[in-house]
Amino acid sequence: MAAYAESPIPTGDADFQTIWTFIKQGMDHIMTNPQESLTNNGYMGLYTCVYNFCNGSLILSGAKNSSKPAGRTRLKPGCPELYSNLVQYFVGYIVKIRDASDSLTNEALLRYYAREWDRYSMSVTHVDRAFKPFNRYWVVRKTYEGKNHVYPVSTLAILLWKRDFFVSLQKTSRNITPSVLKLIEARRQGENTDESVVKSVLNSFVSLGMDENGEASLGVYEEHFEEPFVAATEMFYVTESQVLSAKTTLSGYLKRAEEILRVEKDHIQLCLDTNKRERLTSRCEQLLVRDHAEKMWDGFQQLLENDQEEDLERMYRLLARNPGGLDPLYPKFEAVVKHAGQVAIANLVRKDGPNVGVLKPKLYIDTLFYVYHKYQSIVEKRFNSNKAFVSAFGKACQSFINSSTAPGESTSKVSQILVNQVDGLLRKSSESLGNGELEHGLNQTAVILKPGYPGESSISFDFRVCGAFIWPLKPPSHDFVVPWKLKSLSTAFSSFYQMRNSGRVLKWLWNHCKSELHTNYLSRSYILVTSSYQMAILLQYNSAETHSLGELSTVTLLPRDLLSRVLAPLVKLKILIAEGHEHYRLNFDFRSDNTRVYTDVALEAVEDDIKTTEDDVKALEDRKRLIQFTVSKCVKDYKRIKTQSLIQETLTRLNNRLSPTIKEIKVAIEVCIEKEYIGRVEGQRDTLFHIP
Repeated sequence: MAAYAESPIPTGDADFQTIWTFIKQGMDHIMTNPQESLTNNGYMGLYTCVYNFCNGSLILSGAKNSSKPAGRTRLKPGCPELYSNLVQYFVGYIVKIRDASDSLTNEALLRYYAREWDRYSMSVTHVDRAFKPFNRYWVVRKTYEGKNHVYPVSTLAILLWKRDFFVSLQKTSRNITPSVLKLIEARRQGENTDESVVKSVLNSFVSLGMDENGEASLGVYEEHFEEPFVAATEMFYVTESQVLSAKTTLSGYLKRAEEILRVEKDHIQLCLDTNKRERLTSRCEQLLVRDHAEKMWDGFQQLLENDQEEDLERMYRLLARNPGGLDPLYPKFEAVVKHAGQVAIANLVRKDGPNVGVLKPKLYIDTLFYVYHKYQSIVEKRFNSNKAFVSAFGKACQSFINSSTAPGESTSKVSQILVNQVDGLLRKSSESLGNGELEHGLNQTAVILKPGYPGESSISFDFRVCGAFIWPLKPPSHDFVVPWKLKSLSTAFSSFYQMRNSGRVLKWLWNHCKSELHTNYLSRSYILVTSSYQMAILLQYNSAETHSLGELSTVTLLPRDLLSRVLAPLVKLKILIAEGHEHYRLNFDFRSDNTRVYTDVALEAVEDDIKTTEDDVKALEDRKRLIQFTVSKCVKDYKRIKTQSLIQETLTRLNNRLSPTIKEIKVAIEVCIEKEYIGRVEGQRDTLFHIP
């Protein structure tokens, strides 16, 4: 090619044969060696030659000595001849390639076609760039003049390949479409195939969609590949699914079906346009999953009972592809979990005695926790924490954990066993029971408590520890039976706190507690914000619709006069209905405009009047001194500080111990100034400084 690069570029007024000879030499090099192409000088020489021919040498109007001014009148008449030579050149090149393929068939022909197409399309791209002046000046003008069969060089080359090679090839028995489909099927069967061959052939189908008007379309691709490919794919998977279903176990079918869909996803992405992929993907899922869903549903329970977790995960992923595909599994899963829990309890009964109450609480809790943890792990790891499976799991646990009796002859409440377990853990000394073992035991008990009783309101529980010398709060002077759920948690927390803070004593201020009860017995859900006393009363209505004042007093141990005051807001809001003499019935027609209904009454209305005592006065004084100390310490740390910043800093530092009001902090600031702990900067009333 060095000779071509060094050849002189024909001028615009050179004869056509000289110009075409130069152009043809450049095209020969490009078409035979597209990867190497021309050197920069060679490429620029070809481009310049075409440019000069189209634009540089124009016939001038008038004679040399004419008085008429010279001017450009028309393009050189050799342009049509150049276009004709290009057509002949491409046709000759294509026919030579076509004739060389006469002895090839099947995959050998496919590889040959893909290789030659890649070379041809790349070469045409380079040639088209060199012919930009020709496309711009002559082709555009002819198109404007209405010449319908004049195309840019790249379009011309594609149309000629389609006419003289592709169409003639597809009309013979050597049609390349079946070869493409065979190559794809071989890959489906696990054979190693060359994806680049398929990709090149499909690229040619897309490019050849251009019609005689030069408009691009997917017509060739759709006719010669997409339609046969979709039909062949459906046929393949109809046969494959039937063979798999008949000859393999459910486990084998799940594994193979998932592998097929994974491989087919790659095929579809390689072979189909984005807009066409969804339809074929859905069809494959129909053949492999939806048509065999009943077999999967029927085998689900066996996989679950045999602990085949990987197969369960595969089944979940397959059925989750289709709307409603998982629906039949939810009740099956619930039934299996419920049965597993009942069997575990029944085995304990047969082994250690007919009465569950005589069983060791730890053994009983460990057994329940094992079943709970096993199926919870399946839901989280294998079913991706699917909400419907979580719900089914919860219902099953409610059934076997919180049932009032164990299978068979037992009459002991599960709640009593849980209480005994917590009590047993807390009675052991820290020396005989390590911190880790105690926390593990309490955590197990808390997990078993979580499912709750079916139909019972949910309870939110939060602990706060207040210093007795800071908060002037007194525990109730009367007895109160804490609901067993809260009793277990409060007892566990008391033990935990005492382990961390030796020598301190916790006193539960149930008269200052609030609770949130979520109702589920009405057509609409409400959140009842209640006092702890009201919560204890309302929880009794899970077992009966009506209770007398005496019954409620016996159960809660609250004095009757206090109990009447606690019930008054519930009756006023019509949550309970007073009937006859001191009887209260649950109102199933309760309505409220607000989702959150506040039933808790003011502290002074439900607690005995608190008289100021010397202890109360001392606690208030201690509170004031703590605020004053914090104010002084803040000013000392900052040297100088604005009043507003000091208030915020004091609130932040005391947040974990008490919650002073802004008024209390301002009073403390004035006291500190009076005692000369701090002072105001002269001329800046809102700035304070520390006095050493």
